[in-house]
Amino acid sequence: MNVHLQAADPGSTRKWSARLFFHPARPVLEENRKQNVKDVQEEINNLYNNVRLFEKGTKLFSDDTQLLLMKHLLRTICTDLTNILINFLSADLMMATENPSSITAEVRTKILAKLPEETKAPLMKLNNSLTGKVGFSSAFSLRG
Repeated sequence: MNVHLQAADPGSTRKWSARLFFHPARPVLEENRKQNVKDVQEEINNLYNNVRLFEKGTKLFSDDTQLLLMKHLLRTICTDLTNILINFLSADLMMATENPSSITAEVRTKILAKLPEETKAPLMKLNNSLTGKVGFSSAFSLRG
């Protein structure tokens, strides 16, 4: 669509032409959402693969060292993975943060309380696994 605009000066004969493009907002938003889902899935898969590799690697150390390494793994990569997942799901509730690594245990608990029960139950198990009482990998692979 071409739009011709008359110059502000009525005596001027110059015209400007501007090409306007109209894009329906819904397909663009849906495409952005699909790409965002893909990005989050890829990030979660990469982090989970790292968790599994590091868990496997800890078995090469003594029991005391294994325990320390697993606690560190839970505080770092496992927490990051959980935060990313919870942050992504909280976007529908308008509670997402710009930086998922800034989410604390208290914030995770508040977000989880507002999620629907079918989503909340497995995520609560995952969140609770960060304390080390339940294996992270088994909590992550739970389907509900």
